[in-house]
Amino acid sequence: MKKPINWFWSQPVLLVTLTTLFWAGNTVAGKAAVGEVSPALLTFSRWGLLTIVLPLFYARQMRSTWPVLRQKRLYILAMGALGLAAFNLLFYVSAHYTTAVNIGILQGAIPIIVLIGAFFLYGARVSGVQIIGVIIGLIGVVTVALRGVPLQLSDFSLNHGDLMMAGACVLYAGYTLGLKTRPTVSGIVLFTYFAIAGAFLSAPFAIYEWWNGSIIWPTATGWVVIAYVTIFPLPM
Repeated sequence: MKKPINWFWSQPVLLVTLTTLFWAGNTVAGKAAVGEVSPALLTFSRWGLLTIVLPLFYARQMRSTWPVLRQKRLYILAMGALGLAAFNLLFYVSAHYTTAVNIGILQGAIPIIVLIGAFFLYGARVSGVQIIGVIIGLIGVVTVALRGVPLQLSDFSLNHGDLMMAGACVLYAGYTLGLKTRPTVSGIVLFTYFAIAGAFLSAPFAIYEWWNGSIIWPTATGWVVIAYVTIFPLPM
């Protein structure tokens, strides 16, 4: 008989569903963070905490894979910068200026950007099924966002927060495409190195918030948001 944890990790449909749920929660958390913890501090806290915790579990694997990853230092820094530090910073800043609905809709563009990027960068073949899947996904996101009332689309408008989120989507699509050339090491170990790079590269922005007086130290709600985004919606 399988142990519960082994059964859990062998259920791909359940895992994908939970991943979608956790990422949707990240959008809500970004909006909940407004006024509770400043964006750069939230970004740095997220990756800084993982930089502390993950090596406690994977230090041995990190040491054994470092000879391989040493040759990929620039790659690790770029992925940490694009997919973790910059994406999250733009994501959380945009939540100050736009709605969670708009953020959700704009995130639906990431698969399209990835498909286009994969085609031009890697010559990946885009199948009709993939195109249909993206279209259906976008229709689903928009339908939920508009609560099934298409006429509400006329009220949908873009502001500079939406443009920031659009930029964040491009960065995350770049991160996704970058995984195509990832080194052949454990995913969680590679992600740990990405988290370290993300913490290192987001630290100056948190320091700048403190320097210019715009920093918001976490409230009780802010700590809940930090805990959620650190534990659940992790990019891999």
